[in-house]
Amino acid sequence: MITKFTEVERAEICDLAHETLFQETTEDTLEALKYLTDVRGISLEVLKKFKFGYIPKRVGHDWSERIIMPLYDAHDNLIVLTSRKFRATDHKERPHLHEQFDKKRFLYGIQTAKKNILNWNAVVLVEGQFDTCRLHANGLINAVGVLGSAFTFDHVCQLRRYCSDFYLAFDRDKSGWQNIIRAMRMYDEKSLATFDVNFIPVRLPQGIKDPDDFISNHGVKAFNRLLKESKELASSYIEREWHAITTETAA
Repeated sequence: MITKFTEVERAEICDLAHETLFQETTEDTLEALKYLTDVRGISLEVLKKFKFGYIPKRVGHDWSERIIMPLYDAHDNLIVLTSRKFRATDHKERPHLHEQFDKKRFLYGIQTAKKNILNWNAVVLVEGQFDTCRLHANGLINAVGVLGSAFTFDHVCQLRRYCSDFYLAFDRDKSGWQNIIRAMRMYDEKSLATFDVNFIPVRLPQGIKDPDDFISNHGVKAFNRLLKESKELASSYIEREWHAITTETAA
């Protein structure tokens, strides 16, 4: 399985996959597009803005039958390709596959979101590509994804150029809680408050997996209310609930 492309290969695959997804009318490709719009709830506008693509079955490529989600840096340079095999039924089929890269240096969607992050002085941090795009499709155009990895000091330094308020809206599972725990410890250890940085943990309700799931069940207005409430309660949350967040297990 290819996990690293040359710069030329990467650009060609990205362009061809994007063209295929929006121009090809085979049953295979239409199924991929329907998955993105109907199942994942991402608008065509956002899919095009993030330059989604698809490599169809007939190509016979290592990455065939995969939805392509290119990763760009803040300057709109194509870094790597990430993908989702939407028909995968188990982990043996490697549903999530991406090129090798240093995750701590990049944020999914930053090239699109940075102007809005600057304008609103706030960023909504989520874990994955679909969470990011779902929020953008619902008007939360200051969202970026950490690509399922830990939120790092490198990410903080990159985002501090644009904003002060960091909403930590990670998944409500064990890894999501651990990500918030690490982030809050980093906040203390790096004395980020002295740099006018505000970390705002967003606690999703029980029974909800991630921001995508929250919007599906409660709508974007409710999610906006959750963000507002999280900011209002941020200081007391940190003071009174630190012990709870460090000991709570996934719901």
